[in-house]
Amino acid sequence: MQTQYSSVLTSNSPLLCHKSQCDYKLYFQAIEIHVSVDGNYSFQFNSSFASYAYLYSDSFDPNYWYINLLLYDYTYNEPAYLVLSYSLKSSQKYIVLVTPFTLDTGSFVVVGRGPGTMNFTLFNTSSKIKKNVIMKVNIYSCVLLDAQNNNMVHSFYSSALVSNSSIFCRLSACSSGVGYYYQKIGLNVSVSGLYYIACNATFDSYGYLWTNSSTTYISENDDDAGNYQFLLTYYLNSTIAYWVVATTYSTLITGNFSIVTSGPAAITYTRLV
Repeated sequence: MQTQYSSVLTSNSPLLCHKSQCDYKLYFQAIEIHVSVDGNYSFQFNSSFASYAYLYSDSFDPNYWYINLLLYDYTYNEPAYLVLSYSLKSSQKYIVLVTPFTLDTGSFVVVGRGPGTMNFTLFNTSSKIKKNVIMKVNIYSCVLLDAQNNNMVHSFYSSALVSNSSIFCRLSACSSGVGYYYQKIGLNVSVSGLYYIACNATFDSYGYLWTNSSTTYISENDDDAGNYQFLLTYYLNSTIAYWVVATTYSTLITGNFSIVTSGPAAITYTRLV
């Protein structure tokens, strides 16, 4: 069955805190969804602007975009086309969120497809938030905590970048002599799902996520954890090998760091470089 929802983002639309300390805001619209039967559903997003698309369970808080997040995707293309697919339960409330890649406005359409009927209504963001996961930001520290439902498993890795660490030519050719100390850490994933990979370092950190099948990184981040720490949010597949490159924002900086990965199951780490 197919259900369609059409709307528009304007300069009067509410704003989403897209970074952890609300230093970057975007217009958004949140749509509440109920399905009549359990099953696999897909949501196609078409918009006149480059966009993000998010899927949440239970509720959504515009001040904490990562709470209750199930899945997301984005595109730089204009007009935009995205598809999110997930197994939904009829007893559960879901929210899809549409927001532009920059502070843009424009029209969008969400098309839902699945085995049952779907009811789309505008979500009231003033509703009581059920916080399954919340980020606690301290100075040079990022730790993802369970707030109420103990449904996240945390895995820790600690090490240091030193003067004889390997050098990563992040922003220029190695021949320029500009380098960044780094470590390459393998992630051994036993259960597929959405994972948060956060850094806690004594320096301004920068992170990349790679797979063995990609010719370049699949995700990068600088400061989403707050206090100059990286946060990588990605759906990890247990059949794929991943690794994180933990490095620095500035050149030739040393110091201690730890990585905290939170998700549906424990992850084990293997230092590769």
